[in-house]
Amino acid sequence: MDNSLSQRAILAQFNKTHNIADIQQIVAMRREELNLAPAASLERSQILLNLGIALHVRFILDGLLPDLEEAILLLRQALPLLPASNPHRLHVLQGLASALSTRFQQTGRLPDLTDPIAMLREALLLMSGADLDRPAALRDLAIALLNRNKWHNGRWDSADMVEAINLLREASALQPELHVDGRIFLHQLARALRFQYLQSSAQNDALILPNLPILDEAIQIHRDALEEIEESNSSISNSDHSPALFSHLALALQTRFAATRLEKDLEEAIALHRKAIQLLPGQSPDESELLTNLVVALHARYENIRQHDDLLEAMSTHHAALLLPARRRLGHSYSFNVLEPVLRSRFSPMRRTPCVSDTELPDYGAWNSVESLVRGTVSDSGAVSNSEDLSDLDEAIESCRRDLASQADDRAVLLDKLAVALYSRFTRQTDKFRDDSTISESIELHDEALKLRCAPHPERASSLHNLALAYHALYMTRYNTPSMDSLLDTSVSLFREALLLRPLPHPDRSSTLNGLGVALHTRFEHGGKRLDLDESIMLHREALDLCPFHHPDRASTLTNLAAALQTRSVQTRQPQDLREAITLHDAALDLRPEPHPERPVSLHKLGLAHHALFCVQRSLSDLDVSIAYYRGGLALQSDMHPGRPSSLSDLAVALRSRYQRMRELKDLDDALGLHREALLLLPEGHYDRIPCLINLANVLILRFEEIGRAKDLDIAIELCRETLQGFHRHDRDNPVQSLILEPFGRALVARFLRADEVGNSGQDLMDAADAYQAIVDSYSTPLSQRFPAARMWARLSDAMDDGHGLALQQYRITIELLPLLAGAGVDVQSRQRALTLGTDGLAREAAACAIRQQKYPEAVELLEAGRAVFWSLALQLRTPLHDLEAAHPQLARRFLDISHSLEQGALRDMSGTTSGSEGSNVSSEKENTRYRQLEADWMELIEQIRAQDGFHNFLEHRRFDTLSAAAANGIVVILNASSFRAECDALALVGSEVVHIPLKNLTYRQVELLAKHIRMICGTSFPSVPQSRGVIILPHKAKDADSVLRDVLGILWKLLTRPIFESLRLKASILTCRLKSNSPPRLWWMATGPFASLPIHAAGVYDPNGDTLCVNDYVVSSYTPTLNALLAERPPTTEEFKMLVAIQPTTPGQQSLKFTTEELRMIEKHIPAKCLITYGSTPGKPTLVQNILRDMPAVSIAHFACHGVQDARNPLNSALLLDDRLRVSKLMELDMRNASLVFLSACQTAAGDEQLPDEPMHLAATLLFTGFREAVATMWSIHDEDGPRVADAFYHNLLASRNPHTQNTPDYTSAAHALHCAIKVLCAEGCSLMRWVPFIHLGL
Repeated sequence: MDNSLSQRAILAQFNKTHNIADIQQIVAMRREELNLAPAASLERSQILLNLGIALHVRFILDGLLPDLEEAILLLRQALPLLPASNPHRLHVLQGLASALSTRFQQTGRLPDLTDPIAMLREALLLMSGADLDRPAALRDLAIALLNRNKWHNGRWDSADMVEAINLLREASALQPELHVDGRIFLHQLARALRFQYLQSSAQNDALILPNLPILDEAIQIHRDALEEIEESNSSISNSDHSPALFSHLALALQTRFAATRLEKDLEEAIALHRKAIQLLPGQSPDESELLTNLVVALHARYENIRQHDDLLEAMSTHHAALLLPARRRLGHSYSFNVLEPVLRSRFSPMRRTPCVSDTELPDYGAWNSVESLVRGTVSDSGAVSNSEDLSDLDEAIESCRRDLASQADDRAVLLDKLAVALYSRFTRQTDKFRDDSTISESIELHDEALKLRCAPHPERASSLHNLALAYHALYMTRYNTPSMDSLLDTSVSLFREALLLRPLPHPDRSSTLNGLGVALHTRFEHGGKRLDLDESIMLHREALDLCPFHHPDRASTLTNLAAALQTRSVQTRQPQDLREAITLHDAALDLRPEPHPERPVSLHKLGLAHHALFCVQRSLSDLDVSIAYYRGGLALQSDMHPGRPSSLSDLAVALRSRYQRMRELKDLDDALGLHREALLLLPEGHYDRIPCLINLANVLILRFEEIGRAKDLDIAIELCRETLQGFHRHDRDNPVQSLILEPFGRALVARFLRADEVGNSGQDLMDAADAYQAIVDSYSTPLSQRFPAARMWARLSDAMDDGHGLALQQYRITIELLPLLAGAGVDVQSRQRALTLGTDGLAREAAACAIRQQKYPEAVELLEAGRAVFWSLALQLRTPLHDLEAAHPQLARRFLDISHSLEQGALRDMSGTTSGSEGSNVSSEKENTRYRQLEADWMELIEQIRAQDGFHNFLEHRRFDTLSAAAANGIVVILNASSFRAECDALALVGSEVVHIPLKNLTYRQVELLAKHIRMICGTSFPSVPQSRGVIILPHKAKDADSVLRDVLGILWKLLTRPIFESLRLKASILTCRLKSNSPPRLWWMATGPFASLPIHAAGVYDPNGDTLCVNDYVVSSYTPTLNALLAERPPTTEEFKMLVAIQPTTPGQQSLKFTTEELRMIEKHIPAKCLITYGSTPGKPTLVQNILRDMPAVSIAHFACHGVQDARNPLNSALLLDDRLRVSKLMELDMRNASLVFLSACQTAAGDEQLPDEPMHLAATLLFTGFREAVATMWSIHDEDGPRVADAFYHNLLASRNPHTQNTPDYTSAAHALHCAIKVLCAEGCSLMRWVPFIHLGL
């Protein structure tokens, strides 16, 4: 059999029908043949060859790497079965070489490059000169040699390069002149020649012109081939190859234009790019690449002749490319096809293209010298001189030196006086001309003076304070060099010692408080220790208390406190910190009227604060105010003002933000110009150059994203790379370096994802992964930067994963950061807010990665560790300590004490902490700092406990051997949906095993759409229905809603639950051969991601005119937010059973619920009066929230019949509406050790959060985590009249199985079955789907 023809035949068959089932059938047939073939036979080798080729083709169509891996394995098995004399060995060699070359293209493994070369050489030796397959083999060998040369970064004239070109010449010569393959081979030869020219130019600029004949030949070959095709009216002009042929000629012409600047080459290239685009078939995966090629050519012509129309067309074409959906590209790597749909920027159809005036065209010429920008070697034609008059200081310094030399006075006083003068000169000197020797001498003099002022010298505090200031100043000039942290630590220690010597009411205490606060703020920014920032704020508040209105230091104290609060607002996303910062800056500005020298500083700080407020509130007015403050400050600053570079750079950042709202390209160009001006004012090595360079790189990256100019991205990458070279390799734990690494990694990923030939560079991807890893490894970098870097690192590693489990390890590292991100020492609102910052989907991505590696128990562990982090952290503070108390009672007692304090602190109200007096704010800061210290103590104590024998895994995430116990009472099915690769899987815990059930016909996007339909028909966008416990759709829409719901449930049955049941029937004895049953077994659903919004328990086929087939026919469904929730022990049975029932027939501002009274009567029919605590039944027993909270810890069952509300923005404000709101945050404070069951007969009590589906924050989950073992709740609004009917049937069935030893106590294990029966009652009465589906059971 001819190998190439068989592969071509399979593809031809698919192209006729476009039915993947045809390929599936071929694969299935070949597998059957293989099972029947004798071992080690020639017949078997032929079948292995055929199956290998079929799997290779299926990979080409589907992109599933396991198919390619299996194809290679089968072809390798076939090869030893065929001796050299067998003609089929040739076909196997070609097939295996082709498959290995495909895998190299996908994964970049070097063996997949070298092995095909050897195989193709052997194949060529077995071929005759007239063999029809010889040209293709020559071509394949040439491509492999070119790839090897590229992989090794070989020379343009290397042996591999020369041989590859000669092979392509030979292959082209062997084909008839007008043969289609011959023309294609000619184009491949021309591409190889262009690649050779590009390689020579990159390796030696001097070869750009001498090697032009190579490029000329390539162009001529392209041109001749296309002319012959058009003259012969060949079918190739209408084939899929045609657009690429025109495109490659255009690229060659562009390359020649870059070398010669011949405009006619560029004009022809643009025309050819347009023709290539016109020839594209519909939905071609190459469309994005061809559009990008045109964008590059248009930008080149714009840069050459600056035509407004070229720029407009380039931008519109770039935006058109970004509107295209992601399509798999066979010629690109597996990593590219995995990452491109998720990480590449895409625009919506409503996105405006940038506006640009023909009178204000951008100038690209200023950005061609990267190194000069980084190194500070830009032409000084616009630079300034050190013109500030420092003669007064120089004169004072000389006078001090003379006095010191003559010993005219007390030596310590003279030393101090000279040191202060030198410090003043250093700080007043323009940054560009500062001399470190000045501040170094100041430190030496202060140190000598300090030694002369031993305790209890009255001026010792002054010497300590001044020496601390000098160390801080020196650190600020050197902090980006290794081993400089000691300077800052020394400064902090000296300030602390000075502060001890300046107790109240010392007049200089406020000055030292300020100095220490500034030093700690600096240490936080460069070290990331949150306690430093909290202490800094506390010290500045205390200093402000000591600076009354007319105090000379009040303005600077206000500014320092505001700056620290603003930094904290960035870390914690606390808007009140930012608002207070603006108020403080305003107050400081009022104290600095013109011509106060510090007024520009206050204006600059206000600009920063209002820009930060814009980032939170997205109000354009805040941004306009910010820009106005920046411009106002700059107007008061001379070129020599030390703050001018920062003001210029920050104004540029604000303009970048305004561009993102207004899309005026001039804002971006102005931002670039301002950054460049700032760099001109800063000397090489100055610490302010780093943020300026970072911001400049960010603007260039943004401009690339907006207009598609590739050079902007290249320059941004080189800026970051050159800047990083200033850091030493052993100085990796440097948060400043992390600030550069983030845009560096982002730019590299953007270039990797480029659609043209520049993209898909494995080196860019590896460099990006290294950059993100370096951020993660920098423990001094704030967690708010480390976590997103860790997640990106894991994603890139996942896309590049070669099966060694590195990606899985990195996912684990990222998940381990989640509890640190949430923080045990912060209030619950801050904790919940922190978990909204890019955490959603992490655990699902990690689990999907483990599933692909068939590590199913590890997938379960990752899902449990990475979901419900909010509650996991809260429950750690309530961990039972029986074993620890027995072995180490002191450690147990200390752990309980700290945990109790942290739990109380977490529930504190932080909403009004900045609204009081300055004194109360100081108290609040002290409290925050105390809780931060408690958190540090708690973490240290955990490590201490883990060091004890037998407690090494104390509070660590549970392993699978423990988690598997969640399936002790029935199967648990975990539904995982990951957006990263659009994968969906089910993992069933059956006994102590995990059964993987791939959901091949269900994609993440489909699940998302189904969840969207559910939210649409149950959302609050519809008017209310009278007598409903919440919001549902209008009565006349009910039929439409039921139809939509019926369709959703039918899809879920077909694509989700039926495949699961079919798989479990084969592998789980509990479901084997079971038909519809009156006593079906229990099954728990643990739904993740968008699955959490779907009524999986009701999936089925509901034919109005026929029988139904649904989940409820086969199992009793329950839900669980986590596996740990199923591991909770039930409370001990007590003789005194108590049940609380709270009804709220009328609620101000809500519709009346008259049937809640009937619901209470139904409950009283089944529960003895002595066991009931009721509220709301009479005017004398109102549902007071304080009474409910008082009684809840004592009851075993709680039943609420009322309105409920889900707060999507702050789930902790979700509440049951009684006389007042019974909020989630209040329920969290309760210790409900007797709680077994809660029935929430209200709306939305189990409604998931669309933005954070893996952090279950609804009322039902809250009550499970706060102590109840199980809950009955609703996914959406219920009809008021259904409440009594469900309650009647539920409690009837629950009490029917009461505990025989305690007459009144129900058997709680039957709660799920009781609800199952109650729903059957509603169904039997003909209730619509919308009415019975929302009722669900959660927990044990």
